Amino acid sequence: MANNKNIIEFVDRCAVEHTYFLERCVTPAKKHVDNPVIDDCHSAQSVLQNDDGRLRMWYLTRRRIPGHTGSGRQYMLHYAESNDGVRWERPNLGLKEVNGSRDNNILMTGKDLAADTESADESIGPWNFCVIDNQVNNAPHARGRYTALIGEQSFAWSDDGLHWSMYPENPVCDLGGSDTFNNFHFDPRIGRYVLYHRPHPRIRAGDWRQANRLIARIESDDLIHWDWNSARCVLDTDARDAPAVGFAKDRRGREVQFYALTVAMYNDMYLGFAQTLDERTGVMDQRLVQSLDGIDWRREALDTPILASTPNDWDSGMTGFVASGCPLLKDGTLHLYYGGANFSHSYQIMNADPTPRLSLGVATVPAGRLVGYHAGVEAGQLLTRPFELQSTNIQLNASAPAGEITAALVHADGRPIPGCETTSAEPIRGDAPDLPLSWSGHPDLSALQGQHVRLRITATNAALYAIAMA
Repeated sequence: MANNKNIIEFVDRCAVEHTYFLERCVTPAKKHVDNPVIDDCHSAQSVLQNDDGRLRMWYLTRRRIPGHTGSGRQYMLHYAESNDGVRWERPNLGLKEVNGSRDNNILMTGKDLAADTESADESIGPWNFCVIDNQVNNAPHARGRYTALIGEQSFAWSDDGLHWSMYPENPVCDLGGSDTFNNFHFDPRIGRYVLYHRPHPRIRAGDWRQANRLIARIESDDLIHWDWNSARCVLDTDARDAPAVGFAKDRRGREVQFYALTVAMYNDMYLGFAQTLDERTGVMDQRLVQSLDGIDWRREALDTPILASTPNDWDSGMTGFVASGCPLLKDGTLHLYYGGANFSHSYQIMNADPTPRLSLGVATVPAGRLVGYHAGVEAGQLLTRPFELQSTNIQLNASAPAGEITAALVHADGRPIPGCETTSAEPIRGDAPDLPLSWSGHPDLSALQGQHVRLRITATNAALYAIAMA
């Protein structure tokens, strides 16, 4: 997501100097009423947007193979397009013959990968498929417009996103059996590719039960040579989630674990959607985490899910990982595509439908409102870090339909700006991304443009999300 210096979102903690009597809260994503938007879908792997606004999705289906002695599962890669992000067209591509027919939207099966990926068992197929667009990411060494990570150690390229060629160097990186959603991106800040996966560290050699599910990261200059000096574990659960446990029931250190992490560069920071597994129930949900460098991740104090399983519904057991390319901004709304299941990780059916089902859903958050600072009946205050005043038109992304917000504009060192005191501020009421700040004396702010200032915002029965300079 491109950086907009005229918008300062409070999801970035660096934008906020201090708060008083405010609660920082993640905004729960709102699930679409038409969910699931695709039935028979194991997971959305990647969702990207063309210049014309049309969405492209690469997703997986999974089926069990009767009598198979291996994994017993077969994954196939499918393709779909959408104008509105809810109604998806599954074009008849005629590229792959499955069950004697080419009337399908399938791009890849296990037969395409048996000789090129880490698994020679063609029944398994492309169980992981993360796509980046070279026209958006400007990725060096790209061999086509699109580059995809398949599984955990193989790459492919494509000019159209439909016809894929495997890298002849595959497999390129042995991550030790990372059976989750591995995802990568090119990070222009460090000039390297970064891949997030689930490692298998062991305290005592040979005992896999000591390997907690957690998240690791590794870097590469060219996708072929991976720098093991950069490899490190970056996100794990701790005592706030569950106590440490021993080897009973083959537990992996704690009974609450991070199963996957989808990472996105977002403005001047990194967002992570951490799929969290509670082994006591087998239920999975999604937590929002953030980082300034993609290495040190910070969790929210009120660690509530941004996407939770809905009891007795199609996703009552698990909200699967969020697809790469998300959060995807479309029509003023951030879209999160995720897989859902009506059964738990331990395959216990969690709703009235006796048949295990995997489907695809979408949930949305209004743009700029991933995290907000909430005030109750007693007034709270938020002081911003200094920011460069880009415009005389300052707006708040805020919600105060039954409350009130006032703001003072001050110099970076805290000195008052005449005419911009709290006592002169026009009260703000309403709920919108562009509520204008104004003062009764109508001070001329043009002389302050280009200078660094702060806002001291006072709120009652309101939520504060972002500052915009229109």
